[in-house]
Amino acid sequence: MSPTAGKRKRCKTEEHYGALAKKIKQEVMDETALLTTVPKAEPKGTGGAKPEPKSEPRVKTEPTEAAAEIATPSPQKPPRKWQGPDAAQCYSVCRALAEVHGMPQRAQVKGGCGSARSVLDSLVQTILSQNTTDLTSARAFQALKKAFPTWKAVLKAPAAKVAASIKEGGLAEIKTERIRNILRTILEERPQECKGGEPSLEYLRSMPTEKVKEELSRFKGVGPKTVSCVLMFNMQRAEFPVDTHVWHIAKRLKWVPDTASREDAYLHLNAKVPDDIKFELHVLLVEHGKKCAHCAKARRDSHKLVCPLTALHKQ
Repeated sequence: MSPTAGKRKRCKTEEHYGALAKKIKQEVMDETALLTTVPKAEPKGTGGAKPEPKSEPRVKTEPTEAAAEIATPSPQKPPRKWQGPDAAQCYSVCRALAEVHGMPQRAQVKGGCGSARSVLDSLVQTILSQNTTDLTSARAFQALKKAFPTWKAVLKAPAAKVAASIKEGGLAEIKTERIRNILRTILEERPQECKGGEPSLEYLRSMPTEKVKEELSRFKGVGPKTVSCVLMFNMQRAEFPVDTHVWHIAKRLKWVPDTASREDAYLHLNAKVPDDIKFELHVLLVEHGKKCAHCAKARRDSHKLVCPLTALHKQ
C-alpha cells in the first residue's frame, strides 16, 4: 500500500469514528431528556403556598475496602449518591462498542470462568485469574485439571504438588491454600451435596443471587469481582463484574468518581446498568479496554484506533 493510500484509509477511519462519536453523544442527550423530563404537578389544597422543601436523606458512611471484601453487597443500594450512568448512556455505549468489536454471545465467549461447566470449576478458575491474564490463568487451570482430574485428588495430594501445577499463574502457594480451604469447607459443611466425597457447589444454582453472594463471599480470597464473575458467566445471573478495564473506562466516562474504589464502583454500576445488557456491556468494556489506545491500561501494546467513546468522556 502506498503512503498516500494508507493516509486516505486512516483519515476515513477517523472520520467514521468521529461521526459515530457525535451520533452517540446526540443519542445520549435525546434519550436522557426523554427519561428525565417529568411534568410538574401543581400542589393541591395549598392555596398557592409553596410546599415545604424536603430534607436531603443522610448518606451512609463509605465502607472500607477491607470491609467491602468481606461484606455481602446489595446491588440495589449503591454506596454513594453518584448520578451516572442512566439507562440511555449504558445502551448507547453498548451499541457503540458493538459496532467496533461485534455484539458478544455467551456461546462464543471462550476462556475464563465462562468456559467452566460446574460452579466449583468456575470459582477455582476465577481465583486462578487473580493478578494474571486470562490466557495464563486458563493454562494454569488446564494444568491443574490434567494433574488432578478430581477435586478429591487436589485435597489428597501434597500442597507443593498442587502449587507446582498452577505455578504459571503466579501466587501458586497462596492460591493453592485458598482453593484447598474451600474444598475442605464444602466437604465439612455440605457432605450430602458431595457425591462420593467429591466437593461440589451445584447446590448454589437453586439459591437466590444474594444468598449465593453470602455463601461465596465468606471464603478467603473470594471478593466481589470473583463472586460476580461466577454469577454472570457460569450461573447466568444479572450481574456486572468490575475488573480493571471496566473500572478504568467507567472513570473516564465519569460513571464513577476518580476516587471510587473498584468495590464501590461494582456496587454502583451493578445497580445502574440495565439487567438485559449486563453481560454484553461487561464483555465489550473488557475487550475495548484491552485494545483501545485511549482506554487500555497498558497503551504501548494496544491497537491504535479512534475511540468511539471520546465524545462521552467529555460529558
